Amino acid sequence: MKIARLVIILFLLSNGVCTAADTAAAQCPPRVRASSTANKLLFRIAPHPDDALDVLLKQAYQAYLKGDFDHAHGLYLQVLKQAPRNQDALLGLAVVVQNRGAVQEALDYYAQVLRLNPQNAWANAGIAALNGDENLESQLKHWLQTQPDSAALHLALGNYYASEARWAEAQQAYFVAYRLAPQDASVAYNLAVSLEQLGQNKLAAQHYQRAVQLDVEHRAGIEVAPLNQHIEALLQ
Repeated sequence: MKIARLVIILFLLSNGVCTAADTAAAQCPPRVRASSTANKLLFRIAPHPDDALDVLLKQAYQAYLKGDFDHAHGLYLQVLKQAPRNQDALLGLAVVVQNRGAVQEALDYYAQVLRLNPQNAWANAGIAALNGDENLESQLKHWLQTQPDSAALHLALGNYYASEARWAEAQQAYFVAYRLAPQDASVAYNLAVSLEQLGQNKLAAQHYQRAVQLDVEHRAGIEVAPLNQHIEALLQ
């Protein structure tokens, strides 16, 4: 997951994002809902601190998190004007337009990414998910055969299992992703979610704390205050 590109978290099948109030009320974790109907995939592209477009891309991501899809859309388009082959902007646009209900347009953006990089795990999984591919699990496992060290694919597989409430399998996939990307706050967070679902509260609290420590620049969009309250509750 430590790719020299910008930060963005993509919820491929999301109808919105969890608010701080939702999190504080334990209605949903900020990254993976504890529900068999969650149907979310989270993809994390790690930042390159020297990227000249980083500011625009971070602003676009923050707008996306707030549900301001029009603003996010405009910012991603600004990036493409400066860097037409920027895969992060294309992936961001795919998710933004999907949230607007423009599935075909989202598929077109994913297709542009795949023309640039046919092995792009995010785009492949995005297309499979948007197409309602019943074989998403087998496809992810197939890609993992050729890319076994891809934290992104292990993370995607974990999110698939989480969407099916298959928490033991999700935990295993997240653990591998964490081993491959130990400095990724989003991976640490999702591992914590799975551990909590399995009743391993102390371990979950440790990994939530680790996620907060890793997200120093608040790139992962973690709601720190409500999460700290949740950690305290887990440790009681």
